[in-house]
Amino acid sequence: MNLQYKKDIIYRDLKQSILGGKYAPGEKLPKEEFFSRELGVSRETLRIVLDKLEAENLILRLKSKGTFVRIHEAPKKRFLVVAILSGGNELPCHAIMPGIEHMAKAMNIEIETCDYFYFNMQSHEEIAERLKTRNISGIILIANNFNGNEKIIKLLEGHNVPVLLSFASRSDYQITGWATLAVAERAAWRDALNHLRKMGHRRIVTMTLENKPIREYSHSEYKELLKEIGADASEDLIVYCPFESKAIRKAVKKVIDRPMQPTAIMCFSDFWAPDVYHAVKDAGLRIPEDIAVMGFASGFNCEYIHPTLSTINEKFAELGGKAVEVLAKADLWFKPDDHPYSAPFIVSEYRLEIRESTNMRRFEEQIKKHDLSLQNA
Repeated sequence: MNLQYKKDIIYRDLKQSILGGKYAPGEKLPKEEFFSRELGVSRETLRIVLDKLEAENLILRLKSKGTFVRIHEAPKKRFLVVAILSGGNELPCHAIMPGIEHMAKAMNIEIETCDYFYFNMQSHEEIAERLKTRNISGIILIANNFNGNEKIIKLLEGHNVPVLLSFASRSDYQITGWATLAVAERAAWRDALNHLRKMGHRRIVTMTLENKPIREYSHSEYKELLKEIGADASEDLIVYCPFESKAIRKAVKKVIDRPMQPTAIMCFSDFWAPDVYHAVKDAGLRIPEDIAVMGFASGFNCEYIHPTLSTINEKFAELGGKAVEVLAKADLWFKPDDHPYSAPFIVSEYRLEIRESTNMRRFEEQIKKHDLSLQNA
């Protein structure tokens, strides 16, 4: 049987199986390696057939998720996503939204969006009317750091519509009572610091936002963490700085010019790294030979900076997809008429990604011991 004939037979049979209901709408098809064996064809032949079925809108392929039979019936749910959509690229919502859109498409759920500030301009009654007329069955709110006094909390109360925070903390969960997806930022930040310690760094400059916790650590907690992992906890190594290009470069230059130069810089986020790189290179220093640089939180653009940036990838796109999945099952946990009800709090995974910016081992510990031995001789 020649290749073209095989492709035609497999394509015809698979299409008939999908249209005939052998594979139900929304069903996930077997992985390619198993499916090709089951059908008695090579994976190359199977991919050609799947390409054709995808072009005919019969299946849907989702990266890292698999291949699904498309659902062609009318949408059963409509979710509203509220986020600061007009904000800068550094805001997580821009990375979370693609995950929301992909999963909603796979689950046949309609998505509407509203910018946080426009939403906040409305009254409680106007919101109620919008939710009713637009037939909204769930709300994904991309916001965090609540103190309990925010207007949006009052705006979303009492509508009999489940709300889910797609990227927040346990504190946000406790304040709002809404379903919450969280990343263990304290653990992730600690892992990033531990990586620098394993590479031999003790004098690590932490560059962080003014008047904010350091990734859920208070100032005193953070100093204790530095001591615990064996890093230098000197006050002057914690640099508070606004997220502004000139301010970041000026702050880096200031710490580099000290007599006791740091050997590593821990950035509050990946978006700080370009300015940190510029300041280090402008001082005639090399990354990572002279100073290592560690990013945090986004995990994108890190391959397109030289040297490539080590970071913590919080998997924002996967958070978006998970938000849709959890909200789609809100009937299992949203029981407003049966108080108290318990909305889920789900901690998502992160990944430490080690690249060129931190891949050179330092030997500060050995140098320190050598100096001490000379002093005692």
